[in-house]
Order: sequence, then C-alpha cells, then structure tokens
Amino acid sequence: MKLLTIAYNYPPIRGPEAIQANRLVKYAMEQNMEFDIVTRYIGHGYKFRNRIKEYGNIYRAFSLDNFYVKGAMRVIGHDLERLPDAEVLWYHFALKKAKICLQNNYYDVIYTRSVPFTSHLIGLKLKQEFKLPWIAHFSDPWTDNPYVQYQKDKTRSKNLEWEKKVMEQADKLIFTSRETVELVMGKYDESLFKKAYVLPHSYDPESIKDLNHTKSEGIPYRISYIGNFYGKRSPKDLFKAIGIAQDQKPDLERYINFHFFGSMPGRYVSEINNTQIQKLIKYHGEVSYQESQKEMELADVLVNIDAPGELNVFLPSKIIEYLAFDKPILSLTPDKGTVNRILKEAGHLCVQNQDHEQLGQIILKIAKEGTGWIDYDPYAKKNYHPLAVAGQFMRIIAE
Repeated sequence: MKLLTIAYNYPPIRGPEAIQANRLVKYAMEQNMEFDIVTRYIGHGYKFRNRIKEYGNIYRAFSLDNFYVKGAMRVIGHDLERLPDAEVLWYHFALKKAKICLQNNYYDVIYTRSVPFTSHLIGLKLKQEFKLPWIAHFSDPWTDNPYVQYQKDKTRSKNLEWEKKVMEQADKLIFTSRETVELVMGKYDESLFKKAYVLPHSYDPESIKDLNHTKSEGIPYRISYIGNFYGKRSPKDLFKAIGIAQDQKPDLERYINFHFFGSMPGRYVSEINNTQIQKLIKYHGEVSYQESQKEMELADVLVNIDAPGELNVFLPSKIIEYLAFDKPILSLTPDKGTVNRILKEAGHLCVQNQDHEQLGQIILKIAKEGTGWIDYDPYAKKNYHPLAVAGQFMRIIAE
C-alpha cells in the first residue's frame, strides 16, 4: 500500500509532530507500506545538530521561514495567523507538488497530518480533484483547542467552516486520544463521529537501545522536567511546592534536586535565581532530542506539567517518551483528561496543578524514602511500541 502524505512538520526539522510523523512512517515501512511525503523546504542556512534521519520518499515544497511569517502576520493583525495558521502560505506550493506526485505515481490513500491545519486544506483540495481515499490525522484539536484564541468571530466561523468540510469529506479521521474525539466530534452528527479513530503517539526503542544506560547515583534524587514552557504551561506551581517542601526541610537540597531542560521564559529563570529554591534547581536550557533522552535515562523521577484547567484532552508525546524509560512520573495535570487517565492507570503520580500542599508532600516523601513506594506498571509502555502503533494505523486504513 502506498500513501501520499502531506506533513509540513517532518525531519530534519525537530519537534514533537515531526518526530512522531517520521516514527510512524519508519515503522509502517517495516510492515511493507510505502510513503511519498510532501513537506516543507529546508533552506541552506539551517544547521542541524544530531540530524534526525527522515524516512520515506521526500518531496519538498517551498515555504517561507515561519518565524518571520508569524511576526509579520501579528504586526498586520486581523487574525491572519489563524486563517487557519501561519503555514497557509505553504498551501499553493505544497498543493502543486502533491498534484505532480499524483499525476506521476499511483497511490492508495492520501494522508494528511496536522498541525498545521493547512495540511488538511491541501488534503481537501486533493480529495475533491483526485477522488482517492483520504485520512486526516489530528495531533491537536482545531477549533476546540482551548489555548487558541480567535480575535474575531468571523475568523472562528471560517475555521469552523473549514473543519466541518474536512470532517465531512475525509474518509477517516485520526486523533491521539478518546478525550479529543469526544471534544471535537461531539458537535457533529453521529455519522461523522463513526469516522473517528484513536491512534496514540509512540516511542522509539532503537534510540533508547543506543543510550549508555547511565543511572542516577541516588541521593540527591534527580527529578527532571524535559520540555518547553509557553502559554499557560508554567513551572510556577512546581516552584511553589518546592518552596513549601523547603520550608519544612531547610536542607532539602541534600536529598533532592530538580533539573529543567528546554526553553523557559526569563521571568521564571529570574524567580529561580532570586529565591531560596535556587539551591534545589538547575536550569540547563534547550538541548537536542538525543540529549533529552539521555536525561530521561539518568533521572530518578520524570516530571510533566500541563496547563491548568478543568479538562485536558491533549496527549503530549513526551508522556509516551517518559513511559518508555520505566521511571516514575510525577504529573501536574487536571483531574479530568487524557494524561491523568493514562498515568493513573499505570500507577504514576498525578496532582492538580494548584494543589501545592499535596505536591510539596510528595517531594518530601521522595526526599525521605526515594521512589520505591511509587507502584507503577513498567509494562504500560507496550501499547505505545511503534510496531503496535503502526499496526493499528494499518488496521485503520484497511477497515
């Protein structure tokens, strides 16, 4: 079976969506699937450290640098970066490239991935013109994303119009969690709901196998957060809990240390440097994907921080990466949602973001007793093995 795939985010660009798309292609190819991938052009000025190998036959379509495009759109205003996203300027170049592929090759399926949602608009046009089966894969909700704000009602209305057309004309819809399916598809007829499938993210056992398997030396226990802070995702609740624990145990730094890897706004870095919690925290800045995996291997406890709210429908790929390392996970996340469900079912620790007292007590217990009391299931990762996920993907296509 051969798929024409539209994926703006794809290696050597790094990022969760690019890594997950590439990983699915890699392991589906091991099961005799073929992929031609239309993705963004990478300029010669880009330099990549520890370049990720890309799988499939790659066809690159011209794209402007997204950083400058978004900046210009924000200056102009009028919600331009939400129509449907800043990558919309890639639409015509990618559509032209995809049509050339379709005219010169045979494909069984058109497969589009978001984010960005521009990929699905390309799929919509290709479906209308070439009449092939089309699968639209969503890593995040479109108009139901609680972290996306539309400045104008007409912008939201236009996105709802586009989303509805995609839902109606795609033959199958893929989401990363059942909570996302319920949120997004709940506003549509049951006939559209039946098109929706759940396909989780996966981890890569080969990249773990290549590590040196260095372990933490114990006290002080190493608690690590790997990821970026942006929007409503903030370390402030964890900082407050660390402060509470430190007040109860002034020499806490002898027993436990916190390590942060990824981008962190300067105001949070200043908070670390100007308060007593600096004794317990080390901020390492941004690191490569390979370096982040080394840290996951080294840590005693891995930390996830979601944005606060009543419901969290997102499945960060980081959660699946964490599960692969057989370490206890401490997650600051809403009581209702995908992360809470998956981690609690596997015996990991979940605390509401603003429950600083409970979080502080967990920190103190780890400092006193280590992690042996956390009764988590080391086999929970089996559902996210890439061959299992690729097999699910193949069954979705075949149904």
